[in-house]
Amino acid sequence: MTRQPDNHPATGRPRRGCLGALLGAAAVVARSPWPWLVLLALVVAAFVVHRCEEDPPTLTVEHTKAIDTTPEEIRRIREIREWEFLSVSTEELVEAYKAGTFGDKQLARIYTGTLRLGIDMSRADDRWFEARGDTAVLRLPDVGLLDDNFIDETRTRAFYEKGSWPAAELDRLYERARTAMLRRHLTQANLDEARRSAREQFTRIFQGLGFTTVDVSFVPPSNKTKQA
Repeated sequence: MTRQPDNHPATGRPRRGCLGALLGAAAVVARSPWPWLVLLALVVAAFVVHRCEEDPPTLTVEHTKAIDTTPEEIRRIREIREWEFLSVSTEELVEAYKAGTFGDKQLARIYTGTLRLGIDMSRADDRWFEARGDTAVLRLPDVGLLDDNFIDETRTRAFYEKGSWPAAELDRLYERARTAMLRRHLTQANLDEARRSAREQFTRIFQGLGFTTVDVSFVPPSNKTKQA
């Protein structure tokens, strides 16, 4: 932003200070009996006029937007650990039948579970966040299932039961229900939806910290992470 002083008209004529210098020089000439003093006064007056006619100094104002982000805030984001971006509640009916010498056995159970899809920040490496000017670069662990034990066994109920069923048989029914739930709900569409929600939420968080642009990418788990 450039401002011109109010007392310097746009015509470029000398300001009042310049006129005063000329009048002062004229007064010196009129009173002085010495020619050399007259010559000196004229030189000074010419120099003042030349300086007054030059462009005034410009004033430039630059606005910078400071990024108010501290390592403590970044650490807190990571310490939240589990970030849930999509949850799917479901029920699964599983049946079992077994013929026996002393009569057949039959069992039908209804299992209830909630699959929580999100990001586990404990899997993020130390370079998950990088500030590049007004841009935040985030390398987040990829979206996945946050809890493998997503079936609420306290809500499991028998729809039909005939005969006695040992614990091993009940465990097999549980695994069948769990596998069916994963097959129906841990889909590419749901994972993509969780990623979209994660990108939106992390963008809002870091824009709130002062960043103009937030670049979010998802890092697949390494073989070491998978084995863990």
